[in-house]
Amino acid sequence: MPDPAWTNVIRLQQEIKRLSALAEENQIDSQEFLQPILEQRSALDHICRAKAAEMGLFRKVPEADYAQKQYDKAMGHLYRAFFDVADWLGLTIRHKILDLVIPYDAEVIRDVMPEYYRDVRPRIESLIQEVADIRSDKDIGQSKTVLITQVGEYSKRVRELMGMYSELLPKAPALAERQRKQNKSRSHKAVIKAIEIIAAVILTAIATWLLTRNADTSRDLPSVLAPAPPLTSK
Repeated sequence: MPDPAWTNVIRLQQEIKRLSALAEENQIDSQEFLQPILEQRSALDHICRAKAAEMGLFRKVPEADYAQKQYDKAMGHLYRAFFDVADWLGLTIRHKILDLVIPYDAEVIRDVMPEYYRDVRPRIESLIQEVADIRSDKDIGQSKTVLITQVGEYSKRVRELMGMYSELLPKAPALAERQRKQNKSRSHKAVIKAIEIIAAVILTAIATWLLTRNADTSRDLPSVLAPAPPLTSK
């Protein structure tokens, strides 16, 4: 087997394994995501065929470039498997970061994670664009050097994204505690505000009643103080 072929196959498989292990270490379930596994299984089949040809294990001697064609097909399967893993893991991490902060107010996030709005969120937006550029250039027909470079660049960005999540995750309890205190403060202020409104309504009602009572009393005064009518002689 030519050394470059082995090198490319192994590099691709190493990147797939690296991202898969990263998912496992961070408790990201990938058991139901079968497509990368199927691609790697197909790649192994082509590798075995290539090696069998090189070892002369076929009854019928294959054409001269048979082994190289099998390596190329294995590369294609591993290339697709890597992009499947990277796409899935990158999207999952982005959702996890969003799920981490979305329950909390912006003020709470700024207090506990000042780096989120300042550094993390802008960098995530940049990474999304960079990954989109890599995906737009995805083409199994490119040279092996270009393919390996693409895989390395994509893997680096997914690992950077995971690093952000790993740094933010330990701050989740502090976010929850800060939000709890803020909610408690808001509830306290809301109670005070409600009391003030109720007091204002009561005072207004009392004032209105007093004004109405005084007006009624004023209307009754003339009949009480009016002079008695003169006596008439019989």
